[in-house]
Amino acid sequence: MVNAIADDQWIKNSPRYEDRPVKITAAHLLASLPKKQFSGTWSETVFENDGTRVIGDDFFTESHGYNDADRRGIAALEVGETWQSDAYGDSHTVTRLPDIRPADEATDGVSEPSARPRVRP
Repeated sequence: MVNAIADDQWIKNSPRYEDRPVKITAAHLLASLPKKQFSGTWSETVFENDGTRVIGDDFFTESHGYNDADRRGIAALEVGETWQSDAYGDSHTVTRLPDIRPADEATDGVSEPSARPRVRP
């Protein structure tokens, strides 16, 4: 029986496993964190641009009409919990949805070797 690990030539020739220093930046770390997402609902009786949309936590800015207390309340939501606007009541609500996980780095187009043992003729 031939062990797949015994032949490490594919590792040495793979661009994913080059012997080079790896530089990890804050941007890399932040990109690997799950992203919060929310369902925001604006009622047609109060808002011109009404409806329900999925939004990220970067939406809740002062330019969109959210103050510090609003942002703190929304940031404290657990998945499934709903925040209700102090100014608009149930005419504007935000519900926390499950986080979005970043795409798997292994799907970057580089084919990985099979974990099955190689069979030699």
